[in-house]
Amino acid sequence: MLKRIRSINPTAKVIMVTGSTDPLLAREALELGARAYVDKPFDFDDFKRVIAMALRPEITQPDDHPRTRSRPSSGHPSVGLVQAALTRLR
Repeated sequence: MLKRIRSINPTAKVIMVTGSTDPLLAREALELGARAYVDKPFDFDDFKRVIAMALRPEITQPDDHPRTRSRPSSGHPSVGLVQAALTRLR
C-alpha cells in the first residue's frame, strides 16, 4: 500500500494504522517512508500527537519517533482540524 501511495505522491505524509503488531511490518513501513506506524487499538490522545508530529516538516532525531510519546508542536493549522475530527469520533 505504501509503495503505491509513494508512486502517486512521493511527498505524502503517511501514517500507517494497522491491527497487526508485527515489528517487521512496522520497520518496513518506516523504511518506506511512513512518518509513523500505529497499532490498533490506539488511544485518541496518542494518535493526535502522532498526527501533529507527522505534520512537522521532518523527523530528524530518533527521540522524535512517535513511540517516544513526546509532545509535538501544535502550531500547524491542520492540527486543530484533525483534533476536532477526532473529538467528533469519540
